[in-house]
Amino acid sequence: MLVKNEFSSIADGSSYSLSIEDDSEKDLYEHIGESFLIRELIFRMITVSSNFATNLLIERVTPELTTRFMQALGTNDVIVRRGVEDNQAFRLGLNNTATARGLMQILLKLAKREVVSPQDSDEMIEILLQQKFNEMIPAQLPCECPCGAQDRLDGKILSRCGNCLSAKRKRVCSGDHDEGNENEQEAHSFVASLAKMVYDNWK
Repeated sequence: MLVKNEFSSIADGSSYSLSIEDDSEKDLYEHIGESFLIRELIFRMITVSSNFATNLLIERVTPELTTRFMQALGTNDVIVRRGVEDNQAFRLGLNNTATARGLMQILLKLAKREVVSPQDSDEMIEILLQQKFNEMIPAQLPCECPCGAQDRLDGKILSRCGNCLSAKRKRVCSGDHDEGNENEQEAHSFVASLAKMVYDNWK
């Protein structure tokens, strides 16, 4: 795929670009005009939460098809309407939505290798396991429990969900907290302790 920093708002079709300052991954901005493998963009989207890679992939797949696939997996609670930083749409309330239950349903299917083929599911899980931001869900879990997690930053609200792929297939899904808030470290610790509590008590 061609790396380009120009996207169309779903609100009015106007163009907007992503800001490198607001993205957790900076390197991709150095490669505008070049072509990248889709697999590499997926890797950046998941492991370092690249907004840029996310938008390129959403544009390629389309929000409509993404939402339809979520429904095919059994949830109506995960709705993708737009890419990241579509501020025109944000002001109109045209936002992506998800519930903890909806994300859990998808992660459960992935853990059971039912999202796509077993081989492709294993590849998806392997990417999740390489997540670089581990200060929340995995932080207090036992080291023998591999955990694949993913976060979503929309404005200043950070959400984190994850799959703990132990032999017992225990799953954890967290809520939101205010990224950049003075209590950010406390929020990270709370989510980590919540994940540990769920892990210890899931039957």
